[in-house]
Amino acid sequence: MYKPNFNRKFLVIPIPEADEFILSFLNRIKMANAYPSLNSVIKTIFEKKINIINIVKGNFDKSVFYKFTDLVEDDINKLCLTDQNNFYIVSCLLICPYCIKQQNYVSLNGYRKNVICPTHSIPYISRCPHCNKLLDWDAEKIEICKFCKTYVYSNISDYIIEYGEKISHSDIFVIYNDFLNLKGLSPSRSEQYSLNNLHKGLKRSIDFLIQPDPFVIKEFRELFITTDIRFPNYKTVRYEFFLLVFRIVGLINSISLVGVKIRESLSNIVGFELVDNITNNYDKELYKFLNYYNGSYGQREVDLNIKKILNTTDDVSDLVINKYFEKYDKDNNIKLEDFIHFCKSLSKNLSFEDVKDEFIFLHNFPPSKQLELLDKIFYGPTFLYNFNYKEVLMGVKIKKKDLNLVEKNY
Repeated sequence: MYKPNFNRKFLVIPIPEADEFILSFLNRIKMANAYPSLNSVIKTIFEKKINIINIVKGNFDKSVFYKFTDLVEDDINKLCLTDQNNFYIVSCLLICPYCIKQQNYVSLNGYRKNVICPTHSIPYISRCPHCNKLLDWDAEKIEICKFCKTYVYSNISDYIIEYGEKISHSDIFVIYNDFLNLKGLSPSRSEQYSLNNLHKGLKRSIDFLIQPDPFVIKEFRELFITTDIRFPNYKTVRYEFFLLVFRIVGLINSISLVGVKIRESLSNIVGFELVDNITNNYDKELYKFLNYYNGSYGQREVDLNIKKILNTTDDVSDLVINKYFEKYDKDNNIKLEDFIHFCKSLSKNLSFEDVKDEFIFLHNFPPSKQLELLDKIFYGPTFLYNFNYKEVLMGVKIKKKDLNLVEKNY
């Protein structure tokens, strides 16, 4: 057992809190002994410059650390971030603004992956909520921004996250990181995100869990929006389509009971039978899909709900379905292949040259005229611009000069 060393250079050694982060402990040593910076404290202890991330991970001589702090190895390890699976291994500040107001140290809880503060329901931050500059360990007080001199907890009540009891932190971050794909705004990229952006992303994730329909529909719309640009042939479109189905089913399997709503939403777009088959045999089906994908897999039956994807008036979607799809049922379900063909035949995205032209929106015409124009365009050289974009048929427009040609030639 080590004996206390009374020849150390720090006059005051604070007692570490049970859940304190090691850089917070060193920062309190700095403050109590009037050292100029965190690095100066580290250099005093080890008599050489050490990469601060090694301090964070506990990769240093614990016996030397003991001589200056009286902390034994087990106590030192409790202050460090050693579990890469559950913690962000970073050296920057990650704090709850309200917690730092109530206590004089930085907790390890702020470095846990995929959580918000359980006490105050607010995201952990590394940047000032007011000026978005990186918070600094060497500020006069870490709760006061070094740049704008504002308390980090001032006027931030709008950033409190509200969510139901059935939704967990894990659910929120699964959607945030894996489905909405906002990893560039998450604490794993802690030096790049702002509280404002993080709050927006988490709010979107909660909205998704509460009402997944518009989010799931948007994913399928975007798939078909770009069929003419990204995908050279039908096989690629089918592959991307089933990959999206697997992605959403995998998402459902990884979250709690709120996944039932997502399952219902997916089933209403691609059919309950397909979702059930993949859900019940997920690993086997995914392996078969990724390793043995071929034309036969792509031809699997899909009850694609065109009304959901087109998102236009019932009259117009019924007209489109009746006109262009020979086989459909009472629920307006059609073949995936037919819809891919429909999208590829009509779709074109705007180029810089196109922006200069005059356009008219398809929905400005009465339903009967819309169908007439679709019919002429479908079998002619004229393109619909923005087809299937965002509000789908609500966003479709045609160049006025093309419209004149269509009217003249037909």
